Amino acid sequence: MSKSLVIFLFIIVACRTTTSTEQPIYQKISGKTMGVITYNITYASEQDHQTAIDSLMQAINNELSTYVPTSAISIFNQSADGIENIDRFPHFSENIDVAIACAKASKNAFDPTVMPLVNYWGFGYTGKEAVSEADQAKIDSLLQFVGMENVIMEANAIRKSNPGVQLDFSASAKGYFIDEVARFLRTKGVENYMVEIGGEGRTAGKNPKGKTWRMGVSVPRADSEVNEIFAAVSMEDEAIATSGNYRNYYVVDGKTYSHTIDPKTGLPAPSDLLSVSIITQACIYADAYATACMVLGFEKAKQLVNKLGLEAYFIYDDGHGQLKAYATAGIEDRVERFLEEL
Repeated sequence: MSKSLVIFLFIIVACRTTTSTEQPIYQKISGKTMGVITYNITYASEQDHQTAIDSLMQAINNELSTYVPTSAISIFNQSADGIENIDRFPHFSENIDVAIACAKASKNAFDPTVMPLVNYWGFGYTGKEAVSEADQAKIDSLLQFVGMENVIMEANAIRKSNPGVQLDFSASAKGYFIDEVARFLRTKGVENYMVEIGGEGRTAGKNPKGKTWRMGVSVPRADSEVNEIFAAVSMEDEAIATSGNYRNYYVVDGKTYSHTIDPKTGLPAPSDLLSVSIITQACIYADAYATACMVLGFEKAKQLVNKLGLEAYFIYDDGHGQLKAYATAGIEDRVERFLEEL
């Protein structure tokens, strides 16, 4: 090889190395999924993956939505004894596996079989109808269907112990959607991304400014705007999910009924927590455990996250109308407060 050719090749390699250090191109896409929930996704790639991502989310929705009559969960809920050939429904099956694990770990504070009670209280697929006076006999009759032990896993089937057993993945589905979109992006070689759906999200790598991603925790107040932020958490290749009772509720005769139902009592959970954010590796688990914490209340929720080794950010009312916050030790230095009290 001639000396001039060697010099030429060296120049090409040097140019390529310089190009690889340039700031990557970021795509920003948004839309709606699960009917009315807004998503925002930012990722470093020269490719626009929105069509594929929308198709993926539609496929998931077609298995997990109780509002889609032909979905896997609707088929299960309306069946007498369950579903056969579950390999047709990989998203449904994976959510069942996670539900069983989270129900066990939280001692059933998280329990998707609460669906009959969610419908009874007017927060389910049967339509929102306020309960003016609780019927304890009716609630007791529905409690017999609650408990993940009523869902039986077989080789290629998911059975139910009673025709009245029904599932509701609304407390973990957003997290699963996020995890699946993140998984899809990784298969496309994307290393830097932020996937946000309905205020929950998962991040990897760096943001367009080359810095650590941050995700906001909304002010837990009914009249607050969606973009009114109480605090922001720096995210290190992880996921965050927030649960609260300040958006989905109704009031009858001065009493507030929230959408979070306690699987043990069958009643809306009277939690002293206003908002729970869980930070962990997979968003579906963060989503599920955030709901469990809302059911458990402040002190028991702290015990749960410590036992499971989760990071958490709790917002609660101090009893005097002011919002206070508690962060686990692992994220204290990653939380930026915007509001000290309201």
